[in-house]
Amino acid sequence: MGFFGLYQGASNHEELHNLMKATVMIRRLKKDVLSQLPVKRRQQLETLKIKIDSSDSKEMIDSLRFAYQNIVNKIYTDSAVAKIPAVLDFLGTTIEVIT
Repeated sequence: MGFFGLYQGASNHEELHNLMKATVMIRRLKKDVLSQLPVKRRQQLETLKIKIDSSDSKEMIDSLRFAYQNIVNKIYTDSAVAKIPAVLDFLGTTIEVIT
């Protein structure tokens, strides 16, 4: 049991959805933004996966997994950094509306 009582399921789905759309939710379809998306780049990760799967040396597998994780972390960080201007713009607009 939670602080406010027992919760099972949800109610007012439509009201919540409408409230989210009106305030904070932004939804774009892939077909509408496809021309703005960069080309997918999976070569490095796929190459590393193949090398990991075909390697028989534990040291080599560990090294390749480390390199793989570094690339994944870099992609994650780069994508977060790329979103900063849009988030700042959104927050600025939201703050203007609230104040």
